[in-house]
Amino acid sequence: LDEDALYEVFNDWNATCAPPWNEKDLRHKLKDALKRLTPEPYEDWTAKELESWPDLRNGTDGELEKLSKLRDYSIAGLQYATERGFLKFARWRDRLAWFVCDLSAAPDVCEGRRLDGQPWNHGGKTWTVTKQEGAAKRALGLSAIEDRDLIVMTEGSADWIAGLDLQQREQADDFAVLTVLGASYWLDNFSIEALAGKPVAIFSHQDQDGQKALRKWGTPLAKRGCHIFDGWSLPRFKNFSGDLNDHLKTQRP
Repeated sequence: LDEDALYEVFNDWNATCAPPWNEKDLRHKLKDALKRLTPEPYEDWTAKELESWPDLRNGTDGELEKLSKLRDYSIAGLQYATERGFLKFARWRDRLAWFVCDLSAAPDVCEGRRLDGQPWNHGGKTWTVTKQEGAAKRALGLSAIEDRDLIVMTEGSADWIAGLDLQQREQADDFAVLTVLGASYWLDNFSIEALAGKPVAIFSHQDQDGQKALRKWGTPLAKRGCHIFDGWSLPRFKNFSGDLNDHLKTQRP
């Protein structure tokens, strides 16, 4: 309803008031109510996500050190992620942020977190930027799967970097580490076909949403011949209740 139509509704209600409001006051109250329904300015960014893209670059030594302290990643692990093109930095919405991406296999999506550790102004910890609808369903890290014997699939940007950090620390090159940006995303067909027939260990978060993600990602992959298992069932992780980034913290010397 437009303002004039809403005024007619308000005016019918006003007739029951004693005494009734005059037209000027009634219209003032209506305008005030409509203003309260108007989204905050930051919400307007959502419509612009498909039109803008961060100026991604490799991090400086200082930025890598700050991220290492923030998330307990090793510098060597962050350099490893950078060398593979999976870790970038940029200013985004006037904040310095670290981004995960895989521009070779998933050129239309990246996800950023603020380097100061604070949430974005929309209240979330992550900001997913896409160039086209549905791009966030693409698994990140597919450009590095090659002929790896095992695929390690993580949930979210922080756990992906943690997985790469663990891989670098153990100097293990027989598996590839991927991520799906969140438990709410289904895998796109490109990701499913790229992983067809491979064994996949899924390290979703150990909560209700994570268990749903395990089934959400595992079911279509199993139908394409993948051997799927819960990564947390492996002996070294079996009694651990956190996420992969939490596990990384316990491995620090």
